[in-house]
Amino acid sequence: MEPDASVSQESLGILLATVLLGACILFLYIRKLLGSASKTDESQGDQQSAAQGKDPVTYGQADSQKSKKRLEKSSRETKSTFSHSWLFTSLKGHIGRVLDLDFSPNGKWIATCADDMTAESGRVEVQSSSRDREQTITTREPGRKKQKRKRAKQKQDSEMKKEVHLSCPAFRAKPMQEQTLKMYQTLHCTNGQLYNLMKNYLVKSQQLQVLGFPFRGCQNPKDAYVYIVHKKKVASAPAEDSDSEFSASSDIKSESLAADALAELSSALKSPQSSESSTEKLCVRCHMPFHVTSKGEYITHDPCVYHWGRLMNADRRGYAPRFYSCCKGGVSSEGCAQCDLHVWTGIQPGLNGPYDGFVSTQPARFIPADGNYGIYALDCEMYFTAKGLQLAKVTVLDLRGKLVYEKLVCSDDYVVDYNTRFSGITARHLEGVTQTLEDIQQELLTFIHAESILIGHGVENDLRALRVIHNNVVDTSMLFPHFLGFPYRRSLKSLARSVLRKKIQANSEGHDSHEDALISLELVLSQLRSDLLTSRSPQTSLLPVNHQATPTIAQDLDQKDHKSIRANVEYDHAVKVKWSPDSKAFIVFKAQEGVVEVYKVSKKPDSKLGDFQVALTFPKKHEGDCVGLGIACDGKYIMTCSNRNDLVIWDLKGEVLAQQDTHQVDTYSALISPCGRFVATSGFTPDVKVWEVKFTRTGEFSGLVRAFELKGHNSGVYSFGFNTDSTKAATVSKDGTWKLYDTNIEYEKGQEPHLISTNKYESQPGEKTLLALSPDGRTVAITSGNDLLLFSAISGNLEKRISNIHTGGIMAVMFDPSNKLVLTAGDRQVRMFHNVVGYKATIEELEGKRKTATTVAMRERIIQQISEAKAFLQSLQ
Repeated sequence: MEPDASVSQESLGILLATVLLGACILFLYIRKLLGSASKTDESQGDQQSAAQGKDPVTYGQADSQKSKKRLEKSSRETKSTFSHSWLFTSLKGHIGRVLDLDFSPNGKWIATCADDMTAESGRVEVQSSSRDREQTITTREPGRKKQKRKRAKQKQDSEMKKEVHLSCPAFRAKPMQEQTLKMYQTLHCTNGQLYNLMKNYLVKSQQLQVLGFPFRGCQNPKDAYVYIVHKKKVASAPAEDSDSEFSASSDIKSESLAADALAELSSALKSPQSSESSTEKLCVRCHMPFHVTSKGEYITHDPCVYHWGRLMNADRRGYAPRFYSCCKGGVSSEGCAQCDLHVWTGIQPGLNGPYDGFVSTQPARFIPADGNYGIYALDCEMYFTAKGLQLAKVTVLDLRGKLVYEKLVCSDDYVVDYNTRFSGITARHLEGVTQTLEDIQQELLTFIHAESILIGHGVENDLRALRVIHNNVVDTSMLFPHFLGFPYRRSLKSLARSVLRKKIQANSEGHDSHEDALISLELVLSQLRSDLLTSRSPQTSLLPVNHQATPTIAQDLDQKDHKSIRANVEYDHAVKVKWSPDSKAFIVFKAQEGVVEVYKVSKKPDSKLGDFQVALTFPKKHEGDCVGLGIACDGKYIMTCSNRNDLVIWDLKGEVLAQQDTHQVDTYSALISPCGRFVATSGFTPDVKVWEVKFTRTGEFSGLVRAFELKGHNSGVYSFGFNTDSTKAATVSKDGTWKLYDTNIEYEKGQEPHLISTNKYESQPGEKTLLALSPDGRTVAITSGNDLLLFSAISGNLEKRISNIHTGGIMAVMFDPSNKLVLTAGDRQVRMFHNVVGYKATIEELEGKRKTATTVAMRERIIQQISEAKAFLQSLQ
């Protein structure tokens, strides 16, 4: 029995040893497997890190350490803040270098982009001037983004299919189905509220008569009269409209001219004489006298030889001889166009009348529940008959910009000239038209009441053609007065270009009354919105009021904490950013992918910014670094350009419209002109090349045409810029000079840009140099490394050098749309400075006006504006 027991103990020991050994082997094997997996993960992490330009060391730890160091460094820099007497405020939020910035067209937001490269993405940030706290919104979840992008593309395609294009603006078979005017939607007011606000813009009753509006006589209420200011009392009109943002008040003669006109009108009304007794008329084209009877029978049958263009100045300073824009002929040159007979407008200087056939708008029978009696935009087209201008077409839009009424009108009188060049009307358009003027009057008076507000440009001409007497009028020529004051007026084309940044009346087939009425409505809504944002009392006057002379800044910008919303650009970062014209989207150029990406901006019910969504990604067309990105002000196209001389024009769907080689060896800069008509590039060659992006009347792209060049430098051009209406341009070059050009030319007729001045600037070799021209063209901002140089474009002198603004160089510079601020971007911030140079230019202009002022009231008003401007500048010292 004992030997069996010993054997059993030995077997148990062996078994235990075997189990322990197997457990150890299993443990080692499992440990080996886990170690292999860990090494594989680390290797993959190193590869991913290396692919993104990171050191192959513990990816997560390195990234977190970098982020921590950036935040600590940013915190230290915040404690030692930059200070300057001209500094208005600074915008912060990025943890990387700010590369570009852009102001939204509505003036509410600033978009910035930076190389905030983290584990997943770069960052695009939108700074708002709201009092709300800062919040961050990032876009992740690629699957969800893909679905949103697909829905956005489907919606965009459906909207594009709804667009209607008409080849003939004067003729529409049926009313267009327009979308609600975007400017109307941004106001967020009821129609009743807008009606009450519009009352502040109404032309005064006593001014209506002086401005040429028809009115009833005192002796016989059925008779109508029209008063026209005598031309002999008016100085010669300027060659072209001034769009200066810092223009002074009205001309010193405005008050006396208006007073004399009122006195003469009052005297003429006491003893009115019929203007129909005289047969002698003055041709409005060649200014030659001719004779026609009151029944419309010509006594003089001489042909009319005339210039249809405007009389222009070859030199904006007035030194060169004047010429006509139609043929470039001199003042005494023979006309370039001919008509069989002379024509006139149907009215003459002084008191005209009495007339019959005029109707007056009647009071509404019922009081509307919302208090809105109707707000309509009106525009008419006319042709010449023996009795003067007569109605050919009338267009009426409602407050939303939708077509309410549009009709063609036939005439019983002989049509001398259809004035097709401007009216767009031909004999073919009036074939089969049976509507008479009386029919039009009856139909219009069914919805236009005496309390209704009519909006237009030069509404007195439309009401005279309609033979309608109406007193509630908002006239854009009075709302945006000429800088010389009464009786000069700015053209609708000029206002659309300078205020709305839109190009109108560019078609050789004539004007479009629908387009003109829509632009007039947009101008009024734009002014109303501006007044509401700045808490300024809406007003209009016969004598212009200069709002730019008093230096004011929107109150909500003067806040320490600005709301910012961020969007992450996944696995990449943006180097350029630009807002869309409607401020509802922005586009960025991604550095590593080399593509354009469109972000849609959503809004909350309280009109505050919401989330960002990627709506569209363009295909890749560039291999080099992006040097230019832009969207045309009319939203027709997008421009991109790289340093490898490849300029690309896109449509809004991401389709390539045109590609152009800049032929500049190495392209440094590219942009779209503020008017949206041109694209331009600069680079290694000593010039700036400018192309015109052309579209057909129906909105189809027709080509990219070489326009002109800005020449004169001896070396490559670093950067360049245009003023608001693209009539001036400035360039800065490696040769140490910057130049100012007059680009208000017609290049199709062989005109070249005129060099206004050449000036020097100081910079260090190898430093990045950028340029920005102020919207009014009076201030030039040039960056040199970390410094900002501010020049007067008038004198060419260096007014201020602000040093050490950013660490690592200034990456972008621009002026705000109101011309009051200069913005720079660099390191992690955006600096905003007061445009003191612009204010000084305003003071100099007002000083000149004060010396020549003849009336006490005008002198006192100018002195007050000067004192307010000087007080503001004194507060900055």
